[in-house]
Amino acid sequence: MPEASYLNGMTTLNSRAGVVLTGDCTSGRVFRLDTITGNYTVALDNELLQPPPNATLPIGVNGIRVFRDYLYFTNTFKGLYARVPIDLDTGEAKGPYEVLGTKLISDDLAVRDGVGYLAGSIENVIIEMKPGREPKVIAGNLNSTVVAGATAAAFGRTRKDSKVLYVVTSGTEGSPVNGTFVEPGKIVAIGI
Repeated sequence: MPEASYLNGMTTLNSRAGVVLTGDCTSGRVFRLDTITGNYTVALDNELLQPPPNATLPIGVNGIRVFRDYLYFTNTFKGLYARVPIDLDTGEAKGPYEVLGTKLISDDLAVRDGVGYLAGSIENVIIEMKPGREPKVIAGNLNSTVVAGATAAAFGRTRKDSKVLYVVTSGTEGSPVNGTFVEPGKIVAIGI
């Protein structure tokens, strides 16, 4: 994908066909990629996916997840959590984009039963976003190392851990907790 600038965020569109969607956070587009043939197209291109105008660090769409017939996504520097109905073959929009939350500085996300779990990296939190409700912090806080630098989230895939949210952290190297405490990255399991 020579025209892609910074691919970050990927989700399965069709596992049997080997098709994924991947976000280009710098251009604010989502590509559909056939991992078997290498063919790709731009599936989504919308203002909600793009970085803010004149951003010093142009980061837009970041975490993406397909759940049922929607693509859920975060836009880190616009502070958005949103979704769009998509065609499950092409990945293209089938309806209007819907903003589900604002003022949310988040990286990746996991979605289960329509509820979003956002990795709030610089705030060291996991945010639960239930439809029609206010954001709720379910783990961590600015002065905590529980999920310090939360950067990725996914639910377990077996019967035994399907209600466990696994969170990958970047650690606190770049932003020490309380200005001084540093720890390496880790994987945290949170029962939901």
